[in-house]
Amino acid sequence: MTLVGAAPGHFRQPAGNPTIQWRMTKGAFVSWVRSCGRSQGFIDALGLTPIYSSYLRQSDVVSAPLKYGPQFIETLRRLHQHRPEVVFVMNPPVFAVAAVAIYAAQAGAKYVMDCHSGAFEGRKWRWSLPLQRAFGRRAAAVIVTNPVHENLVKAWPARAMIIA
Repeated sequence: MTLVGAAPGHFRQPAGNPTIQWRMTKGAFVSWVRSCGRSQGFIDALGLTPIYSSYLRQSDVVSAPLKYGPQFIETLRRLHQHRPEVVFVMNPPVFAVAAVAIYAAQAGAKYVMDCHSGAFEGRKWRWSLPLQRAFGRRAAAVIVTNPVHENLVKAWPARAMIIA
């Protein structure tokens, strides 16, 4: 499935598939990596405001609290500053999704999880699957890259869509 941009800042699902429809005036994409072509594709196609937050290049058990804490706070601050109605968030890390879910609850916004394969298959993030499931159930949609992940998300149950 592909999402078609109606105009910068507005988007809707193509006609003929009424599963999800949005009209929005303000949207954002949250990513905790410096650069990702997939994220940039959503930003460009849908006219989203990019909200990048990246601290420390290394990612291990020792450095995680040093980087994820400040990134969490920075993400919340910037979301409240921009006040988007819909927020796309790259997952993993699940902590970015947590920040977006908190903002959405506070601001009455919707969020869409863009789940990369590592969120489901990587040993590093396997422990976070129960959190991903909880956030996915509350999300407006969970974007995945293949049918295996789509079926997993639908079993949570959550609204899944494949965008490869």
